Amino acid sequence: MRPGNRFKEKKDRIVAFVHDKVYDTALKPKEIAVLMQVPPQDALLFEKLIVELVNEGKLVMSKRGRILKPVVSDNIVGIFMANEAGFGFVVPDDKGEEDLYISRKLINGAMHKDRVIAKIINEEGGKREGEILRITERGYNIIVGEYTQMDGFGIVVPDERRLGNEILIAKGNGGAAVSGSKVAVRVFNDINSNAPIDAQVVMVIGNKNEPGVDVLSILTQLEIPTEFSEEILQQADRIPDRVLEADVEGRRDLRDKLLITIDGADAKDIDDAVSVERLIDGKFLLGVHIADVAHYVKVNTPIYKEAFNRGTSVYPADRVVPMLPVKLSNGICSLHPAVNRLALSCEMVIGTSGEVESYEIYESVVHSKARMTYGDVSLIIDGDEKKRCEYEELTPMLDHMAALSAILRKRRTERGAISFSTKECKIVLDENGEPTDVYAYERNRATDLIEDFMLIANETVAQHIFWLEHPFVYRTHEEPSSVKMESLAMTVAKLGYKWRGGKQNTKMIQKLLDQAAERPETEALVNRLCLRSMMQARYSPECYGHFGLAAQYYCHFTSPIRRFPDLTVHRILKMGMHEKLNDKRIEKLNDELPELCRHCSVTERRAEEAEREVVSLKKTQYMSKKLGERFEGVISGVTNFGIFVELPSTIEGMIAIADLEGDYFVFDADFMRYTGERTKKTYSLGDKVEIIVASADIETRRIGFVLAK
Repeated sequence: MRPGNRFKEKKDRIVAFVHDKVYDTALKPKEIAVLMQVPPQDALLFEKLIVELVNEGKLVMSKRGRILKPVVSDNIVGIFMANEAGFGFVVPDDKGEEDLYISRKLINGAMHKDRVIAKIINEEGGKREGEILRITERGYNIIVGEYTQMDGFGIVVPDERRLGNEILIAKGNGGAAVSGSKVAVRVFNDINSNAPIDAQVVMVIGNKNEPGVDVLSILTQLEIPTEFSEEILQQADRIPDRVLEADVEGRRDLRDKLLITIDGADAKDIDDAVSVERLIDGKFLLGVHIADVAHYVKVNTPIYKEAFNRGTSVYPADRVVPMLPVKLSNGICSLHPAVNRLALSCEMVIGTSGEVESYEIYESVVHSKARMTYGDVSLIIDGDEKKRCEYEELTPMLDHMAALSAILRKRRTERGAISFSTKECKIVLDENGEPTDVYAYERNRATDLIEDFMLIANETVAQHIFWLEHPFVYRTHEEPSSVKMESLAMTVAKLGYKWRGGKQNTKMIQKLLDQAAERPETEALVNRLCLRSMMQARYSPECYGHFGLAAQYYCHFTSPIRRFPDLTVHRILKMGMHEKLNDKRIEKLNDELPELCRHCSVTERRAEEAEREVVSLKKTQYMSKKLGERFEGVISGVTNFGIFVELPSTIEGMIAIADLEGDYFVFDADFMRYTGERTKKTYSLGDKVEIIVASADIETRRIGFVLAK
């Protein structure tokens, strides 16, 4: 039986029992467990499954904790996304369903990002309207905002405006907060109670004007831990800061092998080292050597539990929030040059057409010969004579790497992997965290090279475990829905692209991206539209493949310093190597992996949201110093309330309709454009325009433009 199926079967049995039972009164979870003859050792798991079923809307829990079957079979379960104006939408868990509009009067106490159960009350006119029946889980356990001391009480205005206007803090519940403090507030009400909010300040983050408090507020709102407990730091201090001889026993000794690390210039947590040899028959021997974090982070220790809780490292613009204590992430686990380090190595013999002909995965001890940067490696493989002389002893291997990278990339393209052309944003900050520059930078040959090597290692490890039929953590990316593809086709048609929607394979999507590459004015926009049409990748105990990479087997193996799923992959690999995957351990892994995958997917989204929010904040702060300045940009969005313009720096702002002067402009939703009634002047997706920065609201992170005259 494949991992994950057992939980589904257990849930189905619980739902069937509740729906079919003939008892006169609703039962509590413990009573249902007794009647279903659940073994005592499974009681805790049973109660967790009951809670999940309630959150999924398949069961209902009364205020007295009794379990009922849903009264209406077509209830919609999903996340409530509020609008500052007071209304909102329920985004269904079922991705095939349309969002459900909820008016202000029918929100019934729900807040932004709450998980809710709603019902449809009207479907006329093509727009579904509904009412929220029940809140099953709060989207935010705490609320961050600015505190103001009043006469006998306090007021907190949430940073996230969609959470409401203000929260009253009763006398004595404000703690050490003073006016101007950024605080974290916890609401203690029952989630479905109509009583007045009972809230308390649980943390004073700092004064709103202190450097770094703005970013710390975002991290706190998303409940991302930024400090390690004393217990964890003490455990880290007990870990040696060098590789001991006892650690080397039983490992393959690669200390004399020519291998290097290639990373960004400011990277401190170095997960991977690489080596390439050209064999006599023209094939390549690629070695991907990954830090053996699992050797130091043992299961159920304080560090392990905290790593699971965090799920991933977070990289906001002004700091790193590591998954592991710095002594590990930047120290003994990091593959620094000229020191011994423990690793898990995946060595692959790769043919001249890019296929992996054979491989080995084993524990090793390595000694990196150099710490290379992407910039230097890119110059070397592009033929820069000065750099090639400086790194003369490494140049032959780097040339082999470049040749192998091209082969791997060609093979991946031929099988249908999608290659997005996206610009990444770099924000330069001063010592006070103030942005001094924002610019877009593109990938180079060295970043592509490392990506190619990591991808093939991830595929090889995933395929290896799949055929062993061990429980595992796969990286899954499912194909996009035909509805999203139809919508994408309609949008790009308005940009002048001939491309059909419906069910798509990766090669057809790549064909659209190739068309866009020939039109620089809309290339970035089409890439972004395609990305938005994709499903989100996630972690899963089931091997569903990776649509975007056109890979049948895929996992995350290469970053255990900063991603918990990779650490789990290493743990399972090492258990297999040491023949510790007996029936009992397999049973335990089958039970724990579904929740582990779900949690890691959630923490990944949380980290992405934090990084995105910080970038948005810093961009707005930067543009607040550019008021009145002119920039050229491209129209990236056209709506009934405004025109969005993206600058070459990736900064985006909006021109309000009221600010379109010189004519009365009519919105054409079908062609995503505005047309002047008198002048016939049009503003359409992809058009180049010159704008002036008119406003930059740091609190709402909204940037306003007007057209330059």
